[in-house]
Amino acid sequence: MDLTKEKWLPVIFSNGDKKKISLRDLLDNRIQDLAYPRADFQGAAWQMLIGILQCTVAPEDKEEWADIWHESIEFEQWEKALNTISLALQFGEQKPSFLQSFDPLDSEYGSIAGLLVDAPGGNALKLNKDHFVKRGNVEQICPHCAAIALFAIQTNSPAGKPLSFVYDIADIIKFEIVVPKAFEIARRNPAEPDRDVRIACRDIFRSGKTLAKLIPLIEDVLAAGEIQPPLPPEDSHPIAIPLPVALGDSGHRST
Repeated sequence: MDLTKEKWLPVIFSNGDKKKISLRDLLDNRIQDLAYPRADFQGAAWQMLIGILQCTVAPEDKEEWADIWHESIEFEQWEKALNTISLALQFGEQKPSFLQSFDPLDSEYGSIAGLLVDAPGGNALKLNKDHFVKRGNVEQICPHCAAIALFAIQTNSPAGKPLSFVYDIADIIKFEIVVPKAFEIARRNPAEPDRDVRIACRDIFRSGKTLAKLIPLIEDVLAAGEIQPPLPPEDSHPIAIPLPVALGDSGHRST
């Protein structure tokens, strides 16, 4: 399966229609967003598309970047660019295959669920310690989902320690909330995009009581691994909206 030609990427169009497209169809201006059912797939697909663009049609300077932003890319240029990486985007049993080693596999077959970032690891299954994330939730996935699941696990694979799962949770929040909101605001070309994104995300977290749901989950994961909550680094980014008095939101900090 050639991932540059196969219609395997689910997207949503400006009229609300959803369908799968190929990488060669990405120049269609009616496309509004990716439409994966899982946040980790959605985030991984955005990472992959950004990487493909950067590797194949990266502008040489700011002027060329502006030309692409205003005038897009010619289809012939895009098709030629994809042809240069087509060999690396062949997905299937034959070698070379997408994100697969040329070396023979020296391990037992495992469940397809092992490709999912939230699946219990092999050691947890062996020791029967899959207490928080249970086994058996996913037994089959389609080839298109398998391809993006493979990219997601290869790019964002957890290290298997409780603290790493905290960062995985943060990544899911980032790609499910922050990234879509950032793109939405960027389309409006605001004067202070960073501030606008931070305020918008703050409002989303408050209205959805995100922190009230998220903090107990993180505390449970850390407690399971007997890990103390990490402290913010000295050079961490300041809070979005400094206030003299906290607003009472769960997890809200004030200065």
